Amino acid sequence: MKVAIIGAGLAGTSAAQALTLQGIEVDLFDARPGPMHGASRWNEGKLHLGYVFAKDRSLATASAMIEGSCSFFPILRTLFGEQVPARTSRPFTYDVIASGQLTPDAVRAQFAAIDQLLAAQPALAAGYPAPLWPSSDAPSASGRTSEQVQASLLTPEVCIEIHSLSTWLRRALADNPRLRVFGDSRVQRIERLADERFALHGNLPPDLPRYSHVINAAWEGRLALDESVAHPLPPDWNFRYKLAIHFRDIPADFDLPPCTGVLGEYGDAVYFPDGTFYLSWYPACRMLFSRDVLPPGIEDPQGTEADKLFDEALTGACSLWPQLDRLREYRDHAVIRGGYIYTRGGTDIKDPDSLLHTRDRIGLTATGNYLSVDTGKLCTAPLMGLLAAAEVCPQWGDAVEALRRGAAVECDAPVA
Repeated sequence: MKVAIIGAGLAGTSAAQALTLQGIEVDLFDARPGPMHGASRWNEGKLHLGYVFAKDRSLATASAMIEGSCSFFPILRTLFGEQVPARTSRPFTYDVIASGQLTPDAVRAQFAAIDQLLAAQPALAAGYPAPLWPSSDAPSASGRTSEQVQASLLTPEVCIEIHSLSTWLRRALADNPRLRVFGDSRVQRIERLADERFALHGNLPPDLPRYSHVINAAWEGRLALDESVAHPLPPDWNFRYKLAIHFRDIPADFDLPPCTGVLGEYGDAVYFPDGTFYLSWYPACRMLFSRDVLPPGIEDPQGTEADKLFDEALTGACSLWPQLDRLREYRDHAVIRGGYIYTRGGTDIKDPDSLLHTRDRIGLTATGNYLSVDTGKLCTAPLMGLLAAAEVCPQWGDAVEALRRGAAVECDAPVA
């Protein structure tokens, strides 16, 4: 058996590690220089519990996010060992904006329902990398928010330091003797052969083998590859490209808790204990909305274009969080990077009925030995990767179900 995995983000790398632990040889391809260089790296690293999806009153999205986030580190430790770094931010405050799509009371009611959902699953919730407690109105802090903020709710939700985790995972994968990683290798087409094996075509190394299985864990290129191998496409979808400002060396006295504006086209601000800071303001940072099978390529802004976006994003964010204006003096400490976001639905977040307000239509679809992985969010990526591995290697089946319940799983030590 020889398996090709396309896409070396967190889902693809998790699937690759799981398969190699069972003795299966894997070739892992990514159009970028190597693993964890795309959307899996350039985001805020939030381990969602469902609070930002407060419009989904069915709690289906919250259930999916809780399952993914609470199994996130248990899965990574099962695959890579107990030493996986798990540094987190402070807990998140959700600021309810006057122009938003939900009232403060509606947000409080939905948050309370999510709190109950968490409380009903103590074994699973124990896997979350921070203490869990019921959401509540946040203590008032003079000057933290503008008059546009009607209410502030403190939640137990945290972000992980995704940059340090990405670096650590790349090193771990480099030591895996059953894994070949092909960076700067864009798969453009997949061919199903007469013997049901697969051939890959594109900007690839010569003399690649034929593969018994293909796991398509690509991100912006996934649907085009599905189409090339006659795998059914979903009824609707969209791709967005969202930028963020990533600061380094921000002083420890920067006293702003991680915060998100809800519910609409707002943004996020996250300070990490290592001095890094993430800032995104949706109206300025969303660069693309495409319903194409393969979205257009986007280059991150440079020079004066980057300076203009920096100013627009910071000005917008300061309309909610005035303290952020202090970040202007750290322009030289910042880079602007982004990534694609794939979701179901045909309209953007400003539409109150958009499917972007949900994220439960995620998971795997299969055509024979070809698997397509809709990762969902970063927080669900390890689970989706392990589910994909279990489809190829049923030995993982019991472990997956145990981890989804919050049960401990013993696994052979990672390959050396």
